[in-house]
Amino acid sequence: MAFILLMIGVFCFIYLKPPIFKQMSFDYVYLLIVLILLSIIVMNGAFIDLMADGLLVTVTFIILTPLYVKAFSIIGSKGKQNP
Repeated sequence: MAFILLMIGVFCFIYLKPPIFKQMSFDYVYLLIVLILLSIIVMNGAFIDLMADGLLVTVTFIILTPLYVKAFSIIGSKGKQNP
């Protein structure tokens, strides 16, 4: 489940086309955090249990929530008509 949430986050990151945040340095830090989370998910699934699955899903959701909110607000605003 955490892997699926992370892949949706990566596709949202690609869809939004950086800069996502006001400063580009925040984008690089955010991308680094997402890549670290991906490596933890891969190690947790393949080699050794570093974290419980429920905790991993919770951490993934918390980290990716700003990205989901930004992506869905942009998608929702494209459907609105300007009077």
